[in-house]
Amino acid sequence: MSSVWDQTSAMYADTVKKMTMGICTEALKIINFQNIQNAVVHDNACGTGALTEAILKDYSHCVLKIIATDFSQGMIDQAKKIDSKLVEARVEDSQNLASIPDASITHSFTAFAVFIFPEPLKAINEIKRTLTPTGEAIFITWTEIGWMNFAYKVEKRIKGEVKDSIFHLVDMRWKDSEWATQQYQAAGLNIVRTKTVPSSLTYNTMEEYLAVFASIKDNVIFAKLRASWTEEEQGRYRDEMIAVLKEENVQFPLSVPMVAFVAVTDRFPRDVQTEQQITP
Repeated sequence: MSSVWDQTSAMYADTVKKMTMGICTEALKIINFQNIQNAVVHDNACGTGALTEAILKDYSHCVLKIIATDFSQGMIDQAKKIDSKLVEARVEDSQNLASIPDASITHSFTAFAVFIFPEPLKAINEIKRTLTPTGEAIFITWTEIGWMNFAYKVEKRIKGEVKDSIFHLVDMRWKDSEWATQQYQAAGLNIVRTKTVPSSLTYNTMEEYLAVFASIKDNVIFAKLRASWTEEEQGRYRDEMIAVLKEENVQFPLSVPMVAFVAVTDRFPRDVQTEQQITP
């Protein structure tokens, strides 16, 4: 699977980072990162480094070190383009963080990744192991992905009933914030506070929107489809996307809603604080 992420890392840097950067910035505000000193940060499953960049943009004075890890060499190659002596970027599986000692991380961030892990509980236990006694683990998941219904409609045009959805790449139960919270607690973490963060993405043209999906042959989103879709079906994807947009008279610029759920956890019992929605 890592080779799929390797192949799509450049596209990921250009398109997916646009979806996540603003929410990563909000997560830092939620934990009052500006008041933290000498933080040792783990950007877990870092992708191309959106969370790391958000920290460096406004809070570089708060950190001693940022360890950015991902199991994909392609993603780490992109993350290494971040020019900072504070960052150590290396390939590492989130389910086996062998190079990170026990109780060494003050702030562990897992942004838009836990729902992709083959064994999420194993990964969460590794995160917990690496936390200092007063450390915090921050998880960010999606509760709404605005283009999801569009993708389903395109697939239905091609396959009829949607049995091999593009979203089989992830465990969609993580869209339920209550269910996600239960998973963190099941791993022995305590919920400090949670917040729902609405956001949106604006696409100025149809081509810009279609670029999110890129080519079905190259895009990690379609990794699990390639085994079950014929070449002819894969080749139809772009044309069917355009057909759905025209049928529904979608106008550009197009604003697509994206909603994230941020859960701040630690290793000690505290009262849950659920704050009102905020707009980035």
